[in-house]
Amino acid sequence: MDLKKLLGGPAIPMRKEDLGKVIGTSPDTYKKIIQLTFSKDMPACWRAAWMMDYLAELDPSLPEKYIGQIWGKLPDKNPDGVKRSTLRMLCRYDIPDEQQGLA
Repeated sequence: MDLKKLLGGPAIPMRKEDLGKVIGTSPDTYKKIIQLTFSKDMPACWRAAWMMDYLAELDPSLPEKYIGQIWGKLPDKNPDGVKRSTLRMLCRYDIPDEQQGLA
């Protein structure tokens, strides 16, 4: 599945629930969603962040091993939509000690 093509088009004709079913909750796909989120490839990056948050709601274990990495990438010059969805997702998890100051 080409996530960049799926999420980077001019419009997404599906609701997030339907799109989540298409993308699925496999750990490999979730890793690709995270990579696309921080790619700065508009509009795919903010749509990927939107799906990163939604898929974490479906399976809270998906982002657990990436939480520190995600906190580390958050201060980069990311679009507001990426920051908003990322922070929404991160508020459901403990902040790693090394990221406490940043948070």
